[in-house]
Amino acid sequence: MRLGVLDIGSNSAHLRVADLDPGYPPAPVRSVKSAVRLAEATDRHGVIGRPAVGRLIAAVRESVAAAAALDVAELVPYATSALRDAANRDDVAAEVRAATGVELGFLSGEREARLTFLAARR
Repeated sequence: MRLGVLDIGSNSAHLRVADLDPGYPPAPVRSVKSAVRLAEATDRHGVIGRPAVGRLIAAVRESVAAAAALDVAELVPYATSALRDAANRDDVAAEVRAATGVELGFLSGEREARLTFLAARR
């Protein structure tokens, strides 16, 4: 099975595509990274600004197109702290869904830390 994971972080949206076969480690296929710069576009009230929302939508569209071109069976999109903690996160997620059809998930801070630790150990 070919899986795509779209990690939306403070600075970039990073699509990682890998082939998954039982009994074998994931085999990386492709990596696509787009600058979104959500953190720097967040104001003192925690609101992500319009230009960054536009960059995010463009990055998600690019990732969806790349996943389709690579015959990804499942795309798992999730957002980390910059979007998770934003005051307008629900509005931004709704805009992304309306523009791209992608429903963003949100990793908790604890889950994000655990996955970061596991990735660093690898």
